[in-house]
Amino acid sequence: MHKRFFENLRKVFYIPVSYPLTADLEFSGLIIEAMARESIDTVTPAFYESTLKGKYSRDEMSIKMFEILRQTTHYDIGYICNVGNTSSVPRELIYNGGNAVSYYESKRSVMEKAVEELRAQFEE
Repeated sequence: MHKRFFENLRKVFYIPVSYPLTADLEFSGLIIEAMARESIDTVTPAFYESTLKGKYSRDEMSIKMFEILRQTTHYDIGYICNVGNTSSVPRELIYNGGNAVSYYESKRSVMEKAVEELRAQFEE
């Protein structure tokens, strides 16, 4: 049986208020994004190898489970950015026993408008 779990954590970087007002905020965002992207190829594998597989694995089965978790992890930009209040959908469906189709249909126009607004921001 396959089960899917949702994690309700968001990773956010902030630029301190003490950052000079004359500084290039767009460039700072670009550097943060580049560092995040590079960490996928450097920090993440090192963390899995040294910490999860090395320090916290008790046996071969644990190592295999960490690999499954790593290989099946995905990120949903709509969920992360809470487009159309989508981050609450899994929780609302689970706790309210709702029907996913009817829930989506009732929120569809709001979600579609939010997706369009997010898309427009990326095009700027």
